Amino acid sequence: MMARIRLRLIINDICAKMYSASDNVPELYTRALAEFKQRLIQWHLLLSDRLETQMIVLPSELKLHMEFQSLLLLVENQQALYRRTVALAPTVAPSVQPGLTADGQLALSRLETILRLYFLRHGFDFFDAYLTYFLWLLADSSLNYSVYGSMQDDVGLSALQSNLVLSFKGLGDQSRITLVSCVTILILRDRISAEDMKVVKERLRWDPAQYQGPSPEALMRSQWGDMLRAWGGDLRQTVLARFMVQP
Repeated sequence: MMARIRLRLIINDICAKMYSASDNVPELYTRALAEFKQRLIQWHLLLSDRLETQMIVLPSELKLHMEFQSLLLLVENQQALYRRTVALAPTVAPSVQPGLTADGQLALSRLETILRLYFLRHGFDFFDAYLTYFLWLLADSSLNYSVYGSMQDDVGLSALQSNLVLSFKGLGDQSRITLVSCVTILILRDRISAEDMKVVKERLRWDPAQYQGPSPEALMRSQWGDMLRAWGGDLRQTVLARFMVQP
């Protein structure tokens, strides 16, 4: 519990800094990101033995580590964003290559590993907003890295494609329960390359390119079927009427 509280304090400070006026000053913002990174590393070092990576089993424990890795990845992505901004300036030498740092790549691979462990132990067949976000972040960071980074070998490309397969698998399972995952799949599908899409199709039992997802009405009926059957009529009027009678 205390570990989660300490992590929430860091998250609150990160959000406050990201939405403050100081983010318009690159030097101050870059310095703040470095400080947040050190605080996150220190938080991880102070974890109890029960919450160490090799000991976690429960969903709450796995999601706690996903959150930690996602925060590290967020900090690294923000730092990479500023590096890209600087690299695009005409006064900077063209040798400056934007992209994830070594720490960013490590956080990305660890996030993928924890998500895979979560899938093997608990599956993705139930609604969880955290999982939807983590799965999206895994795919989004992989796509950004493949665009802005430089692939030196087939191993790196294969790892990124593996991330995409896991992300689409998880979001596909989640999409049977929540509309947000359906929309996320459609957004990611428009960004993925033809080569990566071919790999995803080969690994999944469904084709993301042809994915439509259940309609909002079908999702609403799956979650509130009894109420809708009892009331009948137009879906929007039914839901609105249901909300109006709530105390």
